[in-house]
Amino acid sequence: MINKPVKNGEIDNIFYAHSTERSDKSDWQQLQNHLKNVGELAGGFAEAFNCAEYGKAAGLLHDLGKYTVEFQRRLEGKHPKVDHATWGAIKAIEKYGNCGYLIAYAIAGHHAGLANGAYRTDKRLTSLNERCNKTNLPLLKSVWENEIEQHLINKLSVPPLKPKTGFGCFQSVFLSRMILSCLVDADRLDTEKFCNEVEGVPLSSRGQYPSLIQLKTNFDQSLQLFKSDKDINVKRADILAAVRYNAKTLKPLYRVCLA
Repeated sequence: MINKPVKNGEIDNIFYAHSTERSDKSDWQQLQNHLKNVGELAGGFAEAFNCAEYGKAAGLLHDLGKYTVEFQRRLEGKHPKVDHATWGAIKAIEKYGNCGYLIAYAIAGHHAGLANGAYRTDKRLTSLNERCNKTNLPLLKSVWENEIEQHLINKLSVPPLKPKTGFGCFQSVFLSRMILSCLVDADRLDTEKFCNEVEGVPLSSRGQYPSLIQLKTNFDQSLQLFKSDKDINVKRADILAAVRYNAKTLKPLYRVCLA
């Protein structure tokens, strides 16, 4: 889609997700396109564990805070860093209630990482409760209602967790991490696609990397260059040998969390 040029820095109800060096914004990525793309990708990834609706909703809402004048000014280089994730987390909870929390955690953490719900254990990570109760968020423009809200389903089905005593919390936490993983992958893939198109990098060039077999061979050759000439290195070599032996002989341990 060709973007309409914007004069004198006016937003003119066109919101963008990513910018380029072009000041006329003709090749900037429109926000609604990015959110829809990420929604489709994340929904497809989450379908593998019967949570496509959750993945799609997370993708559609994850950058909702970019529907603000402040973030658009940031893309123009005229404003400092802007929190662009919290609005999506807030709207997920408002729209989907308890089910929305699974999405909200992923949205709020899709750059910073998953935080706790009501308290901090890390000074770098604000709790979800703190994030969603912020009073200084930029004003969310109503354009998002026409461009994105109509693509959201009205109600999420109950997540497919196995009813097993004592594992409810573990399953919910694990599911939120799965949704986060789907969202982060989808977000980065669509961003990469946009950047490659701008830079003229052919899509066919993606994935042209050595195979895992070749990488393992390279890794083993590198390990052979290390010398076990000190006590600590001898112990490290012993640990490596034990890990490799056990990986081949011991049965793996799995815990099934989702249906």
